[in-house]
Amino acid sequence: MIMTAGPPQSEKAPRARRLVPASAAVLIYTMVMAGRNLTVPLYDLWASKFAFGPVTTTLVFIAYVIGVVGMLLVADSLSDASGRRPVLTPALTLTAVSTLGFALANGLTVLVFSRVLSSAATGLITATATSSIVEIVPGRTTAAVPATAA
Repeated sequence: MIMTAGPPQSEKAPRARRLVPASAAVLIYTMVMAGRNLTVPLYDLWASKFAFGPVTTTLVFIAYVIGVVGMLLVADSLSDASGRRPVLTPALTLTAVSTLGFALANGLTVLVFSRVLSSAATGLITATATSSIVEIVPGRTTAAVPATAA
């Protein structure tokens, strides 16, 4: 019996199937991180508008860092246990609500609340999106490139 081999299976097909989800994860991660950083220059404007000084601004940023680190510790295992999409949905919701809070801020309380929501969203997105990228893109070194670029 003579067996003929079929055409060699292309490695481009699996790579192409991973391109869309990897691009989506990188795009979501990039948009959220850009949104978090776009508010930073506005603190000078808000400080003069709401009459707070550099110490208050520093305390707001400290609260942000504590929120991000705390959420990273929780969200990493959360997205492993419940899946990536169930964690990304609330993260994007928190991002939208915090952005709305920044846009409609009428005082320091709203800014602090928006910054806390922003830190929670950033922690959720960072843990979940980077894990997603590592799962989708083959090879840890290769996955690190789009995750870092985002």
